[in-house]
Amino acid sequence: MSNRQKKRVNQRQIIFLIAFIGLLIAGTYFYLDYKRTSHLKLANLVNQDGKNYGQIYLEIADTPEKRAKGLMYRQKLSLDQGMLFKFDETKIQSIWMKNTYLSLDLFFLSPNYQIVGIIPKVPILNEISRKVEVPSRYVVELNAGSVERLGIKLGDTFKLDS
Repeated sequence: MSNRQKKRVNQRQIIFLIAFIGLLIAGTYFYLDYKRTSHLKLANLVNQDGKNYGQIYLEIADTPEKRAKGLMYRQKLSLDQGMLFKFDETKIQSIWMKNTYLSLDLFFLSPNYQIVGIIPKVPILNEISRKVEVPSRYVVELNAGSVERLGIKLGDTFKLDS
């Protein structure tokens, strides 16, 4: 085999190796993203005109134990993640920030997931009960600043994927 042929073979091997490493990195990224979100429920944010303007992955707190723990002790939360508290009945719901190290925006939702109340930038580590004077069935917690960042307003809806 001539030097020229050896050089071409080496170039092809290098190209193959670079492509393989790129695919390995991409595959690892997508796998880790899947692991991060596979247990979460995707919710589309829909304004009053029916236009989608954002997506959030919601962890579901649908048992008394999960609701009691909520986001306590968490040190960080991705910008596209939050928690959906599912309550058994529609009434005035209240939330506290005991042992919660993240400042959060709270969204109180009707039975059809329409936002009926918003409390932005709730301070961390306190036991003051937070509520709105409108009956709700669900509460969503997102990172503080989500109201401004996403432009969320009263009347908007969280549409959950089935």
